[in-house]
Amino acid sequence: MLLKLSAVLKTFALLLAIKVFPVAADDQPLPVSPQRFFMGIYYPSIANLVTRADFQVAINVWLEEFSDPLQLTPTRAILFENMDSLKQAFVAGELDFIMAPPLLLAKHIDRSLLADGFVGTASDGTEYGMVLIARRDAGVQTLAQMRGKVLMLPKNDLLAATFMDMLSLKTFRQHFRKVFKEIHTKKRESAVVLALFFKQADVGLSNAEVFNLMVELNPQLQQSLAVLAKFPTKSPNYGYFHSDFPVHVRQAITEKVKELNQQPRPQQVLQALRMVSLVPNAVDNLTVFDRLLDEYRSLETGIKP
Repeated sequence: MLLKLSAVLKTFALLLAIKVFPVAADDQPLPVSPQRFFMGIYYPSIANLVTRADFQVAINVWLEEFSDPLQLTPTRAILFENMDSLKQAFVAGELDFIMAPPLLLAKHIDRSLLADGFVGTASDGTEYGMVLIARRDAGVQTLAQMRGKVLMLPKNDLLAATFMDMLSLKTFRQHFRKVFKEIHTKKRESAVVLALFFKQADVGLSNAEVFNLMVELNPQLQQSLAVLAKFPTKSPNYGYFHSDFPVHVRQAITEKVKELNQQPRPQQVLQALRMVSLVPNAVDNLTVFDRLLDEYRSLETGIKP
């Protein structure tokens, strides 16, 4: 099962590239004058799916197929290990497109620097996001029953930590680190789910995509684990153009994205993972994460760390 899951998750990493960097259509290229196109990608958010080397190869292949018909040159896809470096390069105008988890974008990137971009969606309209799961035999059927249990978190995941802390502040008026008996982390979200399945923890947070995929591959997980809370998002990573990137080039890319949704070859790959659409991603879609941060800060007011 683990080998099969690894193969599917690795394929999904290629999908991330497809989501943001579509394949060129077979018809005549749109009339775009030569234009630099540099992309900055926050790598830790996809590191649990594929190695850096494999992802770099995949992203370069898709970028080449996408950029040639639109005469985008030179082009680069740059992977960043931390948000500060990615922000610095984007603010300095060294990047034309940015891809990162939406909560990080909402927290770190000035909204005036962003222009509408793209995000991948599921064919059935299912939202992605974060899920709080618990072992059915651990006596945790409600949030109030989490006290004194063992928590497993994905490592270096701001949305997971913020969502967990907000739920804890709402339920116990305490930060989650004071609520649980033990707190552990796993590099891969799939490992969080397996830790609960094998009774190494009582409660955990996982990306909804990963959890749903694992349940599909192993129905025993659904019998053993229950979802206590959700925070839906459109995708684990949101993509946006820099506001200084020429409008006419953005429009040309938008047309190519529309064509991608009708092309047989990419559709076969996307449909295998129940994700078939590239859709416009408005800057306003970050508002829900602004509200999450505002609510969290409000709950935190007056509570001792």
